[in-house]
Order: sequence, then C-alpha cells, then structure tokens
Amino acid sequence: MSIGAGITLIVIGLIFLLGVVQVDVPLIDEYTLGILLVLGGIAAIVLTMTLGRRGTTTTRVVERPAVSEPRFVERQIIERDVNDPNLP
Repeated sequence: MSIGAGITLIVIGLIFLLGVVQVDVPLIDEYTLGILLVLGGIAAIVLTMTLGRRGTTTTRVVERPAVSEPRFVERQIIERDVNDPNLP
C-alpha cells in the first residue's frame, strides 16, 4: 500500500465514523467500520514509511584494469543514496 491508499482509508473511515453517510451494513456497525478503516489507514501509512525506506541505496561495482599492472583489476565500490538530489 502507499501513503495515498492509507489517506483514502482514513477519509472513508472518518466518513463512516462521523455518520456523514448512512449505509446499511448488515454485519457490522458503521461506527465500528469507521474505526477499523481509520486504524487500517494509519497502519498502512506507518508501514509504508518504515518499509518503504528499504532499498533506497544503490551499489555499483566498477572494475577496470590497473594502469601499471595489466594483470590486476582495480575494484571500486560506489554507494549512493537514491534520494540524493546531486545524482546525475
């Protein structure tokens, strides 16, 4: 889920919670449904913000032959933050 889906769940939950729209739901009370949707929206936003941070760094390995000794390979590991505004 994304932050937008979480916000949508919160808004729909508040509509049911505040009784703006009267809908006949046979198995559950509108107030309870509103609380569940609001809590689900909050959980979706929190999970998106915590788990969405994973995988934002990239690692690139550059291998090129050394100038003085052609038998050896020079390795350079470059790590950059994907959210860095200075990336090319």
